[in-house]
Amino acid sequence: MNQSIDNCNEFANYMNENFKYNFSEMIICPSYIHLNLMNKLFTHSKIKIGSQNISEYVNGAFTGEISPEMLIDLNINWSIVGHSERRQIFNESDKIVNAKLTNIVKNRINPILCIGETLENRQSGNTNSILKMQLEKALNSIDFSDVNLLIAYEPVWAIGTSVPAELNIISETHDEIRKLLTQYFSNDCFVPLLYGGSVNPENCYDILNIENVNGFLIGGASLNPQKFLNVYKQMNKIGVKSL
Repeated sequence: MNQSIDNCNEFANYMNENFKYNFSEMIICPSYIHLNLMNKLFTHSKIKIGSQNISEYVNGAFTGEISPEMLIDLNINWSIVGHSERRQIFNESDKIVNAKLTNIVKNRINPILCIGETLENRQSGNTNSILKMQLEKALNSIDFSDVNLLIAYEPVWAIGTSVPAELNIISETHDEIRKLLTQYFSNDCFVPLLYGGSVNPENCYDILNIENVNGFLIGGASLNPQKFLNVYKQMNKIGVKSL
């Protein structure tokens, strides 16, 4: 819940002047009220625009909700689902996350599914069981063959703290998620794993060198176009796909 129209214009002007597409994909997810503006500002760019959230409902008397149909009207075909703030602050359950995924996949909108544990989960040794449960309930009875699914691991305790998870923790957790995904997807269906949690230009290179990190879900650092583009440039040097 950031940025004014002036901020959006400044951000887009900087990116359009300095962004050079190479290998890595870039998706920007602004607030609902700026989706149409940002989509127009990046009309001639390879930068894609996505939504921060989406409703589990198709349409109807759900004041304040945004349906897949509305996003399609704006030519938006990416959406974050199950972000840690939606889960923690707005009490979105795994059941709701599954309903949202079901809804958007039917409409061929590409999902960025977020999963992650709290500090309490981590300290009690329940990280793997929490991630397994989140994936089981989120992916249940959904066919992703017509969309491009991204999964973002967000350790809740590392978000907004300026201190990412230690490299060995990121490595071990991403390896575990990759193993869990073999239960749902065949070897020829690669699902990129993004890391999200206090990523910035200073720490991204080391994180990118972890085997099962295929990109980032960037929070605070994305508000600064210079920092955001700096991370993108480092991704291209390594040949990592998604930002």
